[in-house]
Amino acid sequence: MPMVELGDATRRHVREAVAAGLKIAVVPLGATEQHGEALPFRTDTLIAEEVAADLAGRLDALLVPAVSYGVSLEHMSIPGTVTLSATTFTSVVREICESLISGGINQIILLVAHFGNAAPAQIAAEEVVSNTGAIVCVSSYFAGMEEATLEVLGVDSHLLDWTYFNSHGGAAEAAMVMARDTGLVRVDWAQSASPELSNLFYDEAMKYPHAVEEATPTGQWGDPRRISPAIDLAVDGELGRRLIEACGQRLAAKFRLLVEEIGRSHSEAPE
Repeated sequence: MPMVELGDATRRHVREAVAAGLKIAVVPLGATEQHGEALPFRTDTLIAEEVAADLAGRLDALLVPAVSYGVSLEHMSIPGTVTLSATTFTSVVREICESLISGGINQIILLVAHFGNAAPAQIAAEEVVSNTGAIVCVSSYFAGMEEATLEVLGVDSHLLDWTYFNSHGGAAEAAMVMARDTGLVRVDWAQSASPELSNLFYDEAMKYPHAVEEATPTGQWGDPRRISPAIDLAVDGELGRRLIEACGQRLAAKFRLLVEEIGRSHSEAPE
């Protein structure tokens, strides 16, 4: 059974797919926020849509239209950024899950493409799992992608500055946006900025919820034109497509393993 794109489907499409065994949905969680001078405000939403579509295709899942607004408080000093409160976002995600479950879907992947959405998505998932018994997983799509990225790039690990590459408005995001439309990235307006302060503020051992201007005057870090200071490879849509496919392949395998283990643990649980 192929992937079903909910936004383009009719109710007959969905009814027949559920009757045929459709039980997985992928929900892309994006944002509308500044990404420096070169990348568009919908960067996170575009990337969420691309990775979610690849993942849903691998899982024969229901692809849900993206949530285009997230928790972007750190960017509110920049005109054009739109944010939801964490409470509102949590409620939106929880009610999307509840709606899908009421229609026969019992396995949901919340695909997070913006850092600020991760914690409220996790809370929503915990509430839905607790209240319904459905499987709801939260995926920060690029987490743990270092090894897969090295394979895509074909370079040695010592050459790749990961936080420079995997940065807000940097080369990884630029390439994946270019996979949708090269013209959306204004390379001629691009700037470079050090990720040093961002690394300090985002340290899991002691995290500081900072405003973006406290970490960088350009609104981004890394460089959308360059993968890493020591790597002189093209940042383009071909690279972006390969990264998206690597994400989809990795996440599909992780999800299948999770579902298998959850099923095993439930079957072995004492009655």
